[in-house]
Amino acid sequence: MTVSTSGSYPNGDYNADGTNADRPNAPADSISRSGFSKQQFLNGVFSVSDFPKPVLGTDGTLGRNTFRGPGFARVDLSLEKNVKFTERVGGALRLESYNAFNRVNLNPPATDLTSNNFGKVTSAAAGRLYTVSMRLRF
Repeated sequence: MTVSTSGSYPNGDYNADGTNADRPNAPADSISRSGFSKQQFLNGVFSVSDFPKPVLGTDGTLGRNTFRGPGFARVDLSLEKNVKFTERVGGALRLESYNAFNRVNLNPPATDLTSNNFGKVTSAAAGRLYTVSMRLRF
């Protein structure tokens, strides 16, 4: 995850080049950069005050992709049964399950310093989903 700001000069656009998405200065080394729990992501992993503003007219010292977001894991399964209706007509019945174990996969937290939800996760990826299909062959 990359922390940046979409604010305008002087509260954002720190280097005053007319483009947004400038990064602030790096926080203190005591700020954790990875290994957050789900509950920490929901409560907020950092606050705006953790990131000092650079001197106006300069770039911030925080690099790109300096924090790790929540992980993503999903198991997809499928079952297929071939059936014969007659000698010439057959088919296949297929059941597919996406995210079969219904694991909660949090989306990344808001990383824009101007966001009211900065540092917090406000949504998750889709839960379990099933599809059933039948293919006829003749």
